[in-house]
Amino acid sequence: MGISEFCIVLHRLLVLIRADIKNPQSVRILRRIIQSLDDMLHSPPDKVELILTQLQKDIIVMESLNLSVKSVFDNVTMLHTPINQMEVYNYLKVIRDGTSDIILKLEEGDFELAYGMVDAIHALPEMVLHSESWNAKDFWKSYVHPIRKGENKKFLTEWERKLVPRWSLFN
Repeated sequence: MGISEFCIVLHRLLVLIRADIKNPQSVRILRRIIQSLDDMLHSPPDKVELILTQLQKDIIVMESLNLSVKSVFDNVTMLHTPINQMEVYNYLKVIRDGTSDIILKLEEGDFELAYGMVDAIHALPEMVLHSESWNAKDFWKSYVHPIRKGENKKFLTEWERKLVPRWSLFN
């Protein structure tokens, strides 16, 4: 197992959280995701399988979870297309920071905004894997910009400035 399988599982977990945003276990799962992302970002690539296995064990044993959580880890197949590892790791950092922001909104009870934020990043783990069709500018414009309203105007703005060439923001 490698980075592509980790991203697929991450995508599936975010979809489940989005589907049941008010589930009290969502914050626990998101915290566990952050821990796994931190491990991924600070460990050698050969540790990915161990990190994914531990994530699976930890999430499955959490109480009161929907049975569909177990299926998140089923049938995860490796992509046979080349991936841009640097781009994937950069966007794992975006997901990590976005996940922290989502936890804050859930703890504040702002489920509508938390839902929008999960919706903005849920597809990112799989999208960035498909380097032949990945378009950073389109991701930010289609997924993140629509939820930047009111107090959420700065959602992931620092990452967008770092990862999207300035000139492409206006095209």
